Amino acid sequence: MRNRCRSTAAVALLVLLSFPAIGGSLFGMDKTAGGSDVESLAHSDPVLERNNRRLVSAYALAVGLYGYSSWWRSDRSDFHFANEGWFGQDTYRGGADKVGHAYATYLSTRALRAAYEYIGNDRGSALKMAAWTAGATSLGIEMLDGFTEKFGFSWEDLVMALAGVGLGVW
Repeated sequence: MRNRCRSTAAVALLVLLSFPAIGGSLFGMDKTAGGSDVESLAHSDPVLERNNRRLVSAYALAVGLYGYSSWWRSDRSDFHFANEGWFGQDTYRGGADKVGHAYATYLSTRALRAAYEYIGNDRGSALKMAAWTAGATSLGIEMLDGFTEKFGFSWEDLVMALAGVGLGVW
């Protein structure tokens, strides 16, 4: 059981770090020439880079601990997909779950943008990093849900979470 939890955490971490804006440029590891949008997220200020890493780490840890204690601790299974539907009467919670995903990521994106600005990022960079952080975390949550018997990976949840990120950026 303990090895399965470690494997799941490792998969979630790899997924989170596989996003270029989080795993590379946000952490200042992608310093190649070319000037792409992703590379513009990297900062030359080592203190700001360290603070960005700390913010992402704290957010991921907080979400991960909450998710583990609330959903993932005892309900383990092999990875599977769940077709939950959207907003019909026969869907999980009548679609309120989908609104919850959108609203939670909307709030996360807004709060993360403010936090990134507070630690010294300009507004544009803060908004991009907030969107990537909230979006990647949502994907990580759904990946971990895929290993639970009760939930499973839900494309509908992920779409609504990413819509919430979009609303937070807008």
